[in-house]
Amino acid sequence: MGRLDADDALETAAAWERLVAHAQAQQFRALARFASLRQAPDLDEFAADEVAPVLHLSRGTAGARLDLATRLSTQLPDTLAELQAGTIDLPKARAISEATEVLDKPATAAVRSRVLPAATTQTVGELRAALSRPFWPPTPMPLTAATAPPATTAESSSTPPRRHGCDVGAAARRRRHRRLRQAGRSRP
Repeated sequence: MGRLDADDALETAAAWERLVAHAQAQQFRALARFASLRQAPDLDEFAADEVAPVLHLSRGTAGARLDLATRLSTQLPDTLAELQAGTIDLPKARAISEATEVLDKPATAAVRSRVLPAATTQTVGELRAALSRPFWPPTPMPLTAATAPPATTAESSSTPPRRHGCDVGAAARRRRHRRLRQAGRSRP
């Protein structure tokens, strides 16, 4: 490395970054396979206990990594493929996973198709900002007498509530926080 000029050193660092992303994707594939083999009713709750000492992780971190590996392998395979190709890194893959974990399959597909192509050239902050914007126009739900909020002004009674098009990033962060908090409480 001592003979590289600045441009070559920078390109070498970028190549190593792609290799790290590839290795992380391979590890996630192995962890997802492990988790799939531990799907028996009483075994999967202890999968993190098996992973933690092998990877030198806390139980909570091991559980979070297993969850991410399983989610990327089963619900976000194109995101995992981009990670394996080295076009995105782990923080970007995690951001996509967190932002879509509370969504159904069609909504997840819509978010992925919108953000994944641009994710290769964005910073994690830019990607999170893109993920936090509503991904489809809000659709007003019809109001009935039972679901209508109490009208306090003429303006509020004529505006239906927004039920779709949400800040998916905030919802995902709340769910992740709740899951990590529960994982910490369930330690043996």
